[in-house]
Amino acid sequence: MQADPVAAGSAEAQPLAVATPERALPAWKRPFLAMQETAFRRLWLATLPGVLAMQMDMVVTGYVAYDISGAAAAIGVVSLGATVPMMLLGLFGGAVADRFPKRRVLTITQGAIGLAALINAVLVLSGVVRIWHLVLVAMLQGVAFAFNMPARQAFIAQLVSRERLTNAIALHSA
Repeated sequence: MQADPVAAGSAEAQPLAVATPERALPAWKRPFLAMQETAFRRLWLATLPGVLAMQMDMVVTGYVAYDISGAAAAIGVVSLGATVPMMLLGLFGGAVADRFPKRRVLTITQGAIGLAALINAVLVLSGVVRIWHLVLVAMLQGVAFAFNMPARQAFIAQLVSRERLTNAIALHSA
């Protein structure tokens, strides 16, 4: 007996959808689906210490600015030093991320961020640090961040499958 081609194409003749492996996972594992992709997992784990260091740097720089000046406004001035370059150069950072190898952009910008942290450490440990030093170093970090973040976000799209991209972006943002 031959199958009716009209019936074979109908919804009634279609087999039921089989659950994908992701859907079969327990709910608590689903937020970490992108971690199953080795390249993304490596990037995420390598980024974690750097992000923690950047957060500590922001807190310590604010503390040093307040300690030097005794004014809470100094914290805002130093933060402004980092924020203005990010706002002004963010679009250029996206263009650079689109036109140049993302890994190279990340390497250069991470090096600049590390250099800025080293400069801060030397200035603080030598006891010569002033507010304007902190502002200039924050500006250097702001310039580096303006190029680093777009490159990092675009790099994620190259590392994970399309199905897990949203999950990878969420994990990276967290």
